[in-house]
Amino acid sequence: MYRIALYLLLLFPVALTAQNTNLSGFVSTESGSFVNDVEVKLFDDQGQLITTTLTVNGKYTFTNLASGYDYTIRLDKSGHPLNGLSTFDFVMIAQHLLAVNPLPTENLLLAADIDGSNSISVADLLYLREMILGIINEFPGQRNWLFLAEDQTPSDPAQINTFTFNLSGSTVFKNFVILKIGDMNRTASFD
Repeated sequence: MYRIALYLLLLFPVALTAQNTNLSGFVSTESGSFVNDVEVKLFDDQGQLITTTLTVNGKYTFTNLASGYDYTIRLDKSGHPLNGLSTFDFVMIAQHLLAVNPLPTENLLLAADIDGSNSISVADLLYLREMILGIINEFPGQRNWLFLAEDQTPSDPAQINTFTFNLSGSTVFKNFVILKIGDMNRTASFD
């Protein structure tokens, strides 16, 4: 009996120890090129910032996270908001609004929504024009980049740039795709 009690006393704390998990993934362009220097912030289920990292060769990693809890990732990238924007982008959005040449992909539709209103309108054209002419130096909401989870439906505007999920298992992979707001012809530099 003594042996069983001792065994249980030694085994019980090990069984109660929380399992740790790792969270990692890649940030890439639509064409699959990895993107460096994306800021990836990790928040706990109370909204408190746990840590921040930058992607290297497109990869980010967070280690030793408690399994079974909700975490939130928020992605951002610095850079000039005019990067990749030209009058050609303006023309492409205008043609879409006039139903002359609709934008062919959901990702382009999201990138054309410059003001984040969940629709493409003349207001988006006006913001783009003001940016190209140097009248403004940031878009509404200070958004320059959009990040989509690789496995999400692009038309879900609630899941852009901020992602909440439960970690379970020893390693969780979450990959993201980056889009430049307003860049319809995909000429933005991601360096």
